[in-house]
Amino acid sequence: YLDDVTITVAGDEPDLVPGELINGDFEELEQGWEIHPSYAFITTDSYTGDYALALDNPSTWGEAATQTIAVEPQTEYVITWYSKRVSGSGYFNLFVLDRDTSWNLSVVSGQNWMTDTSGNWVRNCVVVSTGTATNMMIKWSTSDWNPGQMLIDNITVEKDAPDEPAPLPPIEENQLVNGGFEEGEYGWEWHA
Repeated sequence: YLDDVTITVAGDEPDLVPGELINGDFEELEQGWEIHPSYAFITTDSYTGDYALALDNPSTWGEAATQTIAVEPQTEYVITWYSKRVSGSGYFNLFVLDRDTSWNLSVVSGQNWMTDTSGNWVRNCVVVSTGTATNMMIKWSTSDWNPGQMLIDNITVEKDAPDEPAPLPPIEENQLVNGGFEEGEYGWEWHA
C-alpha cells in the first residue's frame, strides 16, 4: 500500500541562505513552515504584528511545525522566540536537529522547553552549536501529556550572541544562613 506520496522535481527547493529563518513572525502565515494541521495553526493572538503560531495539543514527541535553515558547521546560533500559554500545563519543546542525521544539536545555554503557565508572553532564548551540521531543523513539539495550547511568535536565528537580557544583579549579601556548612548544622533543619 502507498499513502501520502509526494513527487518533487530536483532543484525545486529554494537555496537556503545560512542562518536565514523565513517568516519567523508568521506575518506571511504558513510560508516557510511545514505545519502539521492536526497540531498547529496560525492565530491572530500575537506578540507583535497580526499573526502567531498556535501549537494546539500536539502529540507527544510529534511534529507540530518545522523549518530547515542552512547553517555553518562548528558555529553557535542563538534562537530567540516569544511564547504564551493559552491552556494546559505540560512541556512544549523547541527541538533543534541536524536535518541530515536527525540528531539533536548541542544546546550550549538556555532551555529549549517552555513550561510557563502565566498566560503572558515570555521571551525565550537558546544557544545551539551546529557541530558538523550544515542544515538545522527547528521543530516545535511537546514531550509531555496535557500540553494544551502554546503560542509562538517573533522567532529569530542569529549567528553568535545577540543582545541578551542583562544578567540579574548580584545579591549583595548571602541570604542563606550557613550555606557552606562551616558552622556545622547551624541554621539547617534536618528531616529523616
